[in-house]
Amino acid sequence: MSNEGTKDQLVLGIDAGTQGVRALVAGPDGQIVATASVGFGFRGESGPEGWAEQNPTDWWAATVECVRAALRQLGSVARSSREIAALSVVSTSGTIVAVDDQGRPLRPAILYHDNRAAREAGEVAQAGAELAAQLGHQFNASFGLPKILWIKRHEPAVFASARFIHAADFIVGRLTGRYDVTDHTNALKSGGGDGDGLFKSTQTRLRKLLAQRDALATQIKNGLFEAAFENTALAGPGSQLARCQALRERAGELATGD
Repeated sequence: MSNEGTKDQLVLGIDAGTQGVRALVAGPDGQIVATASVGFGFRGESGPEGWAEQNPTDWWAATVECVRAALRQLGSVARSSREIAALSVVSTSGTIVAVDDQGRPLRPAILYHDNRAAREAGEVAQAGAELAAQLGHQFNASFGLPKILWIKRHEPAVFASARFIHAADFIVGRLTGRYDVTDHTNALKSGGGDGDGLFKSTQTRLRKLLAQRDALATQIKNGLFEAAFENTALAGPGSQLARCQALRERAGELATGD
């Protein structure tokens, strides 16, 4: 962290999509310092009509390549990865990844627009009808929970040993070693979230569809990466400064080939 104050601190953003990954480094004033993108094409259609899957490890490989490119560009303007004080990861919500306890994918990811779980979506919509009417949205096959329910019925061996996370959660897991955190939007689409009254009772009904309450990532209230970083082995004990230093080290590892 610079001794000159926050003006030198940078933020790294990672956007993992279905056709590639983008990275952007910006200052606290929003000025873009470096950008990079790595495409891998849309290799997402497989199986019967309406199915769409991808290999999550392709996302990570593209993320590493993309971040390295952004950090090289950062160096070309006389800035350093050690100035990066935080990062954020975004991706498609509703894309489901089944991982084991080491974060290794157990099957290809089911993408958000895959509609194989239409029947299951109907059951989820029925269980959550009261809440959906209040919130003004409808549970559908693009949500995570119907896809997880589909896996439970059609791939029971995968379901029995899986933790279900979303695409951004997978990237965060590779960065931090933690695969049990998510954000509010992903949690909602998986039948989780925070709330009282109607929300809490609906969540209970939705989770009963799975009959396995600990299979989902735990929602973190105060943001995706920061909350994960609080608990990661990369950070270690200490202050926010220690966490920022560990993050910079990880950024440096990506830059040098780890």
